[in-house]
Amino acid sequence: MYLPMSSDMAASLLYFEGEYKDSSKTVDGLRLVDRISGRPLSVSVYREPEKNDWIFNRGMLIASGSGGGKSYVTNHYISSELRQGAEAIIMEDGNSYDKLTKVFGGIIIEHDDANPFTFNPFKLDNYDTIEHGTNKTTLTEDKIVYLITLLKLITGDEKNNGNSMLNEVKKTVLENLIIGYYHYMWKVGNQDFCFNSFFEYCQSHLEEQSESKKISKEIFDANAFLFLLEKYYKDGSRGKLLNREDQRISRLSNEKVVYFKLGKLIDNELLFPITALMIMEIFNKKLNDKSKLSINKMMIVDEAWKALARTELEDYFNSQSRMARKHGGQPIFISQKVDDFIASKVIKNAIVVNSHIKVFLDMRDFESSFENIQDVMGLGEKQKQLILSINKDLPEKRKFREAAFCWMDKVKVYGVETSLIEKCIYETNPTQSDKINKLHKKNNNNWELTAKEYAFRSSK
Repeated sequence: MYLPMSSDMAASLLYFEGEYKDSSKTVDGLRLVDRISGRPLSVSVYREPEKNDWIFNRGMLIASGSGGGKSYVTNHYISSELRQGAEAIIMEDGNSYDKLTKVFGGIIIEHDDANPFTFNPFKLDNYDTIEHGTNKTTLTEDKIVYLITLLKLITGDEKNNGNSMLNEVKKTVLENLIIGYYHYMWKVGNQDFCFNSFFEYCQSHLEEQSESKKISKEIFDANAFLFLLEKYYKDGSRGKLLNREDQRISRLSNEKVVYFKLGKLIDNELLFPITALMIMEIFNKKLNDKSKLSINKMMIVDEAWKALARTELEDYFNSQSRMARKHGGQPIFISQKVDDFIASKVIKNAIVVNSHIKVFLDMRDFESSFENIQDVMGLGEKQKQLILSINKDLPEKRKFREAAFCWMDKVKVYGVETSLIEKCIYETNPTQSDKINKLHKKNNNNWELTAKEYAFRSSK
């Protein structure tokens, strides 16, 4: 399972592609094949491109038409990185990464109406504070920005219709409230950090702050702000969402693989962005862990980014991208509805621009409208031609699909061909998945035995 390929294929990688002098040295990179000869290759997706200044961040965008194989390629890439020591947080509304998560001993967390996610965003840990001597504690900038973004989300802020001054006033009011709340709690010795105590602090301090700074209701309406927060307080309609820390979610920053299955939550315009923001904070904990600086830390958002097309989140995404670049993180966004990229300015600014690696699978569904995609993605003419050549005139006896990897202005097309053992783990086709699940049950839930039996049966 750790080197899932035949000995001939492995030897070819070792001697012909890598030319390693030490046969014990690990093959570094994603296992792909040459599209012409079928020769196995070890392709460095971000390490060599970073070294050669082809890219300046690891952000990745994976796009394809319907049935283009995006989930298969993503599974293959995640698996390759996990074998090399990486860690991953995955958000998706389907079942594409169940087997992968179980094979690598990860945790699957599923949302449903009977057992919904809950959070305590105001709770603090060692990553959230800075100690200044023995008597002074302050919040980190990351924690302040995170809580400001959360409050803007739940109060429906839309960047004040483009008025930058109003937006800055609200952001400053929120920042003062957050900092003031924690200073007050520390002063009185109250460690019950939660939304309820924050709301009570706002009730007693917000009006005084607005009056002392002479902020008019036209600029910031304190009563309207409290009214919008109230439903998240105690017995309000959303009173449990921000006041309880879900035991399934606590301490997840230490897990190697965490898979959030969002289900129906992904279509909830109110709750999903809040939930996604909470999950991203777990990713932040991984980024801020100095012991993990050399580890590639992946945040995979499969289709779920559609509900993140909110102006309140644009600045947060941009700051996340900068943070990921500095701390060895890799945000990965995946979609088969590429038209959504064209429709959303927020997505273009916050995701497309910050993804220096773009992977395209079969794009024939978009051939007639590819000029728009080309413009939004910032692709050159050579990149366009090679992307549109994918899966055309494939060798009859070769069983692989092709993928184009674009590193800013560079492009290369490879074949994606894996062992049958790997195919068992990456497969998302419903018919094949049903066969695999039955084999898994037959083999007493042992994935290694299941993969080997699936490979044996498929090779006949």
